[in-house]
Amino acid sequence: MNTGHLDNLRFQYERWLFNQLNSSSALSPILGSIGQDREDYMRKRYLLSTSAKITEALLPDLYRLYQECLTYVGVELTGNLYVQQNSQYNAFIDCSGNCFNIVVSSSIIKDFDTREIAFVIGHELGHVIFGHNKIPAGFFFSGEMQIPHELIHMISSWSKASEISADRLGLLCCGNLRSAASAFFKLVSGLCLEDDEAVIRCLSAQYNEVKAISEAQWLSDDISTHPLIPIRYKSLELVALDVIALRGQRDKVMLRGFDDIDAQITKVLIGSDPFEYGSVFRSREGGSLLVLSLLYVAVCDGELNAAEESFIRRLNGKSGFDLNIDEVIANCKAGIRRFRDGVIAELRGIKTLSGNDVTRLLDICRQIAICDGALNTSEVDGLGRVAQALGG
Repeated sequence: MNTGHLDNLRFQYERWLFNQLNSSSALSPILGSIGQDREDYMRKRYLLSTSAKITEALLPDLYRLYQECLTYVGVELTGNLYVQQNSQYNAFIDCSGNCFNIVVSSSIIKDFDTREIAFVIGHELGHVIFGHNKIPAGFFFSGEMQIPHELIHMISSWSKASEISADRLGLLCCGNLRSAASAFFKLVSGLCLEDDEAVIRCLSAQYNEVKAISEAQWLSDDISTHPLIPIRYKSLELVALDVIALRGQRDKVMLRGFDDIDAQITKVLIGSDPFEYGSVFRSREGGSLLVLSLLYVAVCDGELNAAEESFIRRLNGKSGFDLNIDEVIANCKAGIRRFRDGVIAELRGIKTLSGNDVTRLLDICRQIAICDGALNTSEVDGLGRVAQALGG
């Protein structure tokens, strides 16, 4: 499949993660074996028994829209479009070799207009064109395969980044940023609004909030496969003119990529979760620094209570830090005053944290301080000493 004329549309962070995962000595053998035991006829049987295959005779307008999207991506593809009864807005691809099928939920066909449906179809074609099916993220998150925690986080990061790459193909097919924004709004809210300007203002304002603060549910035990909708919208807004200019120019190669834009979006993606792949807190040193800071704030009132200890253990389990957390907590409890003095001395020696990383660390420390109730004076003072020691 020759996709060279679309390569510069691909989100650079996603491409880098994709290459890293495929070259991983721990992962590549697994990727090579996945799916070999599932015959093609089983997939076809599933689709034919649960979905309606869209033909020109059945739904001519939808069929023509699908063919139009194939023309815009300008790649020789072999696949069909299916509609599956589902009240949830959902679409996915099923691939086998060079063949694929796109399955779209009936609720999307009912509630989305023509250009919004084109965005959904183009997005799924993006997954096909960039080979995203080669790494089945859901399979690894199901727990059926035991792989290193670091790789799980890397797969999660790649999966989110892959949505941004696919969105750009969605925009290429729908040809309208407003339609893409409206599709995003419906996906996230379930509402259909006629005021395009209000929708765009909503998504833009939420992107600015995401950019300014860490994601509120950062300590969730769930591994996410999709980035926040406001980030996806902003990524499209920044590249919209270039992407739409390629419509109808099948053989035209975009000579430049989106280096500065991709760097900006990557920074926000990583910043929206303290443990996103690429974060300083994914390293052993960063993880140790974070745990010590959390313990320091927790024991500022003289003890490490059950809620605070549980918070740190959950964080350690979510992040996959290579730390002996039992030993660290035991040392803290054995001599709280000595522990606190040692932490501040160690923090003063840290010179590598950026201002943004200090802010994120303090935000997490604030969360442990309120996990057992409102902030008290001792905890506020502790946060201030951590900030001062780190130059914040």
